[in-house]
Amino acid sequence: MTKEHILRNKFNKTFDGKVGPKVLTVSHRGEDGQTERDIESRGLPYGSTVKVVCADCNNGWMNDLENEVESDLLRLIGGQYLEFTPEQRNTLARWTTKTALMRQFQNDPSVQLQPHSPVFQAAMSGHPTGSWTYAAPIYWTEHPWMRSVRIRTVATTAGGSDLDMLLTTIQVRRLLLQSVVSLDDVTAQYVDATLAPLTFPRFARVHPTGDPIDWARTPVLNAQEFFSASEKFAQVLMDDMDSPLKPFFDSDMR
Repeated sequence: MTKEHILRNKFNKTFDGKVGPKVLTVSHRGEDGQTERDIESRGLPYGSTVKVVCADCNNGWMNDLENEVESDLLRLIGGQYLEFTPEQRNTLARWTTKTALMRQFQNDPSVQLQPHSPVFQAAMSGHPTGSWTYAAPIYWTEHPWMRSVRIRTVATTAGGSDLDMLLTTIQVRRLLLQSVVSLDDVTAQYVDATLAPLTFPRFARVHPTGDPIDWARTPVLNAQEFFSASEKFAQVLMDDMDSPLKPFFDSDMR
């Protein structure tokens, strides 16, 4: 097993080292069976590594994937608006999912998913198998943000059974990437039903076909529209108080 960077140090250089530590929220099952929340400072994703990657993955498809998206990501972070082909969008969705999982491994080592496993590689290659659901909208925002990176992870439980959903938001100045990964049938069905009526934020699914993502042009968002979109997504998941899917966001939405 080798170590894999969550985000390349090159992204840190974009901020001149001015990005401070972040507070993340992670949920887990308590002794009484109830879901509890731990809030801890996990530090920066820049330069952080997780030792869960096989050498062939690290030096192979993962490295290739990073190289494919790096120049576009840096341009998006710098404020350029780029139009992507369906194939390029699919590549960005794969990178977002891979990055979300790497961060999740750092936050919660109990997640039983190995990036060198066949299902992980199949998902990352654009041919997901099993109960996987991906969503990765890309927003170009009007203004850079004070908190340049915002990442949230979710693990939920209901009825005595674990529901495996990872919701990760990565905000790097003007670039916002969101990834939803469902690791079981029940969660996947619920996430699909929840996301189905949403037209904004704009979501696109890779599972089950693995076909390239054909998104319409995403509008430029001003600050108010950005917060409205983020809060709408959170509210849709939280409206049903009897829902088994309870995302735990850090309290600082703004």
